[in-house]
Amino acid sequence: MDKTVTKLRRGQHYTSVESFFSIISTSKIRLTRSEFLNDPTDTRISNIFISKFTKIHRHDIAKTVRQIGGSQSQALEEIYQKAPIEKYLRFILNHVNMYVMALTRDSDSIPMWNYYGRGGMELSLDIPGLVADLSSSLDAKNKAYIGLTDVTYVNEQMDLSNMELPQRLGNFFLRTAKHPDIFSRHESFLKNNHFDTSVFDLTNVGQYTTYFITSYIYSLRFLLVSAQTIKPEMTPEEIFRTVYNNDLYIKEKYAWKSDVLLFFLMLSAALKNDSYQFEREIRIVYFNPSLNPEHFIPSKYDVKMLQGQQYIRPYIELPIPKIAQNIHQITLSPQTENLPIDHQAYLEVIKDFLRQNDFEKIQVNFSKRKIRW
Repeated sequence: MDKTVTKLRRGQHYTSVESFFSIISTSKIRLTRSEFLNDPTDTRISNIFISKFTKIHRHDIAKTVRQIGGSQSQALEEIYQKAPIEKYLRFILNHVNMYVMALTRDSDSIPMWNYYGRGGMELSLDIPGLVADLSSSLDAKNKAYIGLTDVTYVNEQMDLSNMELPQRLGNFFLRTAKHPDIFSRHESFLKNNHFDTSVFDLTNVGQYTTYFITSYIYSLRFLLVSAQTIKPEMTPEEIFRTVYNNDLYIKEKYAWKSDVLLFFLMLSAALKNDSYQFEREIRIVYFNPSLNPEHFIPSKYDVKMLQGQQYIRPYIELPIPKIAQNIHQITLSPQTENLPIDHQAYLEVIKDFLRQNDFEKIQVNFSKRKIRW
């Protein structure tokens, strides 16, 4: 395992007592659906940027449609006006559920205790081991993906052209049950066959978006003229489904189209408002890109309280049978010292709970932070 996974050797997961109890007693971990994370703007940011970008560059996009359309430019323009890229991206995000587990680079952090681990625990995790453990649960039949990425912090005033990814597109980690590194696999295949691999070197989000838009327009033309599977009279949803299924499963010299699509899904889960930049967040993402609900793992549900309001939250559980090997240390929140019980007795209870669940080798400590709450 290489690339992002090995660069991010260690991550901290701050969690509630209830979630900690569940992880240890079941050897399963929850990944929350991205629309239901603590920051409600998470999943909206990519749409905001794409909409802004297409408005600014609408004349360039219209010119590209005419150039690619050639002798069929009138029909292609009609289709594009009905099914533009920004609506296509919303269609994708409305149909593909992303599930996220959040880690941070920072250990024993007061802000992280305050937001996510208040009264709970911090698990210091070996990232390569955890990702390998999660990956073992992938089922080849449902074609789900697990990815790993640093969060890219942005604000709504930024221009995509000035936004840089933390690494080249080809170095992002994404895997399935069958293939441990999707982007490297496709890049190597294309290089070996002397096909264009420039898309894998992209780090600028504006350039990536332009590539994506151009790819989408070429797909529309191919499906209109060569495959003859879309027509101007089709509904936008019918057009979107046809393009999506064509690009997701495309092979050979156009395999990069699939990577561009998959990376957009990862990017939608990896952009976050820069108000949270102090979190230095790392995200593990799980998603099944199929549009067929029969291929999905059924969501589970719990009740979450945020800002004084309760709501029902969807999540999935993935087995982590080797989690005991991948936890380096457990730190108890500063608040545990203020529990209405002897905190040293509580520490021993936690250790005994771990021993009974075969986690006896893990070191448990109190936070070294002092707090006011």
